[in-house]
Amino acid sequence: EQSGRFSENLREDVRGLLSLYEASQLACEGETVLEEATAFSSEHLRARTTRMDKR
Repeated sequence: EQSGRFSENLREDVRGLLSLYEASQLACEGETVLEEATAFSSEHLRARTTRMDKR
């Protein structure tokens, strides 16, 4: 994440990404950290899925 809000190590932790995504779905409007968590986790879960599809 560019702002450094999320750990770089989390990018390779599928369970951690999924947990972050699930937790971020509880966000209320205006909770920017949780909105950023949704974007971050979604992006990296999609990337992980794409890499798995290429195998």
